[in-house]
Amino acid sequence: MAELDAVIFDWGGTLTRWHDVDFHAESLALAQAVVNADHDPAEITARLHAAGDVVWGRSRDHQQSATIADLFTEAGLDHDPELLSAYYDFWEPHTATDPECREMFAELHAMGLRVGVLSNTICAARGT
Repeated sequence: MAELDAVIFDWGGTLTRWHDVDFHAESLALAQAVVNADHDPAEITARLHAAGDVVWGRSRDHQQSATIADLFTEAGLDHDPELLSAYYDFWEPHTATDPECREMFAELHAMGLRVGVLSNTICAARGT
């Protein structure tokens, strides 16, 4: 039997509870970071929602990584990363891990195993 070096966990539904995601609400949160736009809020939200479909599609179909900036670029909109607090707040309920994760990760590390987390969420840590 092969010796393990690492364990990889899926984020959503494994380490956290599964949530359906309201992508329109995500687009509304992203729209709050748009700057220098001469478009009405509904158009901005629609462009961000459509851009999300394109960026997620590239990630899903071509395994391309994506950033929040990629969403704005695809939508043709400028944004200020300092104004993304509504976006981070939108994702906050989806990030609460199972209370047993910390202990389990500590045990895996004590066994000399590396731990990885797989997530397809386009989200960066606050302040980065």
